[in-house]
Amino acid sequence: MALKFEHTFSQLPRQALCPGSARMEHGLPSERSSYSDEGTRLHQAMHDGPGSPIDRALTEEQAWLVNRCRELPKTYPYDVMENWCSASGLCEGRPDFVSYGPEGAEVWDWKFGNSGIDPGTVWQIKGQLLAVAEWLLTSSVIVTAYAPRTNESLVVKAENEEQLAEIWDEVAAVVNASETPDALLAPSQEACKYCKALSFCEGAAKEVSTYTSLPEPSELSVAQLSRALDVRSLFTKWSEAVYKEAKAFRGSIPGWTRGTREGDRYIADVVMALSRVSNLVDTKDVLQLMTLPYGKFSEFVIGRLREQGMTEKLAAEQFATLMQGIVERGAPITTFRKEKESVRRISSHSKKSLDATTDGASSASSN
Repeated sequence: MALKFEHTFSQLPRQALCPGSARMEHGLPSERSSYSDEGTRLHQAMHDGPGSPIDRALTEEQAWLVNRCRELPKTYPYDVMENWCSASGLCEGRPDFVSYGPEGAEVWDWKFGNSGIDPGTVWQIKGQLLAVAEWLLTSSVIVTAYAPRTNESLVVKAENEEQLAEIWDEVAAVVNASETPDALLAPSQEACKYCKALSFCEGAAKEVSTYTSLPEPSELSVAQLSRALDVRSLFTKWSEAVYKEAKAFRGSIPGWTRGTREGDRYIADVVMALSRVSNLVDTKDVLQLMTLPYGKFSEFVIGRLREQGMTEKLAAEQFATLMQGIVERGAPITTFRKEKESVRRISSHSKKSLDATTDGASSASSN
């Protein structure tokens, strides 16, 4: 059948949980975050190989993650990275790494995030299995999702046409359910985690609105506490998505005044910064300092300077001198301030004066 919506490998886990997400996300551009940027960088390092410019620019931790994936065994003689392929009429995407030969194919899907492997990943690698089987005209495919941070893996395989057909039917059921005009919106912590439509999804909004009339957290029943914990991150993510939508909106928003503030400070050259404070830090602290935001970095170094007997003010001035020329600010940050109704406020001093005047006027009139 001709598909109306996108069904990439990475979207399948969400569509399995929330069929209506395919309709809601249709046509929306991909979103970037610091986590997705790091994932892109690590995948690019895998693609470009050892010694490439991007490989040499990796941090010690990032290099360790990449090298863990490079050490994984390759079963077949030929290999290709990130080649686009499709399971006709179902799903498409770019498997991270495929090795193949006359006997079959093996696929590796690298998960560089902090959370290891989500249960829903099984749908992603099932989609990859079907697409690689069709691309290489083989019924023997094994796909492994591997998370180097946690050393976790999840495997799906087909060894013959019958097993391949079973996986096809499972993935087809997910895709077909999400293609219907009234496909169910089923918001949840996992389904909404990376959804591009979260800020305007009526399903998520309805889920959040059901809690707006709940009592104070201390007054929740046990059942309410249980349910609230289930959707705790959904509240946060929905709120963040709404804020992002508001920032992108160019018109005025009733009741709110838009403003800007300076972007956050950050260290533009971490290597140079570490060299300038090398006499203040131990070797074991270096990796931690490389990943700290500017505020935490400054607190750490100022703390070490104070341990040498400097006052807070002098230590802060010394830190500013050490960081001169390598600290920059990010892009300006959009802010929103709630507009208040104009209310006449009388200070206590003015109120006393007003009371005295009123009393005086009353006395005069009585006389």
